[in-house]
Amino acid sequence: MIVETKHLVVVAAAVLLMLQSVSASAAETETFPCMEELEKFCKDVQPAAGLLVACLNDHAGELSPLCRSKVERSLKRIEEAKKICEPDIQKFCPDVVPGQGRVLLCMKNKLELLSPACREKVVQYGGHVPKKADKPE
Repeated sequence: MIVETKHLVVVAAAVLLMLQSVSASAAETETFPCMEELEKFCKDVQPAAGLLVACLNDHAGELSPLCRSKVERSLKRIEEAKKICEPDIQKFCPDVVPGQGRVLLCMKNKLELLSPACREKVVQYGGHVPKKADKPE
């Protein structure tokens, strides 16, 4: 049961991190190009903001072409969001140590203060904030 639960968590995180906007019916029928790689290389990785993508990227040379392409696109979108939000991060969350979704959690807590472009990205990635993330003090 623990293995099944862990597998479901990995699947859910993969869906959130790897797919862009997909309709519910399409999501049910779509195959996930990185599932084998997640099971093989990242099964012990906590499904937090960006950790699964980073794990897959650490094994880029061993990924299927389709999975590698998804990882590259995900990394590009994450970097674009960081660039867009950098001024807001410096202004509203300057002391937050990056990692495990802490910056994203801080930004979510200040959503109404963010620039419109950054707010859009935070909302887009907002579902990826790990539930057990430490709140910045």
